[in-house]
Amino acid sequence: GRVVVISDTVGVEIDGLNITGGDATDLGGFQWGDAGGGIYVKNASVTLRNSQIATNTAGSEVGLGGGLYFFESQATLEDNIISANTATDGAGGLCLHFSAGAVDNNTISDNTASYNGGGAFLYFSSDVTLNANIIISNTAGLHGGGLLLFDSDAIITNNAIIDNHAGRTGGGLHIRGSSPHMMHSTIAGNHGGDGSGVHVDDWNGLYSAATISNSIITGHTVGIMVKQSNSASLTSTLWHDNDSNGDGGGVINHQNDHNGDPAFASDGYHLMTASAAINKGIAAGVKTDIDGEVRPWNGGYDLGADEFDSINLKYLFVPLVLQEN
Repeated sequence: GRVVVISDTVGVEIDGLNITGGDATDLGGFQWGDAGGGIYVKNASVTLRNSQIATNTAGSEVGLGGGLYFFESQATLEDNIISANTATDGAGGLCLHFSAGAVDNNTISDNTASYNGGGAFLYFSSDVTLNANIIISNTAGLHGGGLLLFDSDAIITNNAIIDNHAGRTGGGLHIRGSSPHMMHSTIAGNHGGDGSGVHVDDWNGLYSAATISNSIITGHTVGIMVKQSNSASLTSTLWHDNDSNGDGGGVINHQNDHNGDPAFASDGYHLMTASAAINKGIAAGVKTDIDGEVRPWNGGYDLGADEFDSINLKYLFVPLVLQEN
């Protein structure tokens, strides 16, 4: 079913709920009533934890937020699975619209939007932080396969944006009229459209100026596409396996670049011992990684969402068993 929260004063906490099969097609009755196939929130503060939002649909003319839609609200989203939702317009998984909040430790996967923001769509929502999310295998018909920022100056830290698809621009991430601050991002293997992992452009005279540090950009036709009159400033980036690292006619400032294989584990973002990302970063005020493990570890900050440490050793070692004869 579908959860609807409309209130000016009441804070709602939802923990451990499975919301599947919701349908917001042609409902009407509310502003943006056809949005939010799984959860629709207007003028409220909602905390959602440890829940699964899957196979929901937002359709009709609006069709925003197949899984979740927040309008003029405060969202706290922690440790959720947002998967296989569909929107006929934008935000297959999650839409924050004129909203604020924190999106932490979620898996946003296999969602589809006919137009924009296959996984997530921040729409006029600057006061938002995204930390330690896995945004994987989402699809947008037009822009922002994994994530679309539209006039939204978010802070984005420790996110893995991998294997997403866009029909036109920004297979992993599309930044439009926004100036986000991104730290320790892994942007890998996104595809479709113009072939860009990250696409930066403007809207209605509002230009983008993205700041990206301590990140990995790998496996794209164009690592970052910055259109004319827009800019991106990158510090401490590992570039690998892109046909071109940067293009588009805009300003791309970059320093402390590195090249080499990030040597990911099979999940596509954890680093292995041979990774060229290890100890190549700078101090950026980020004290933990995507797993909550401490940064830095063993001598320096690693690039990307993962800090190579004890959790990675699980991929390398098996217990030693001593047997008495």
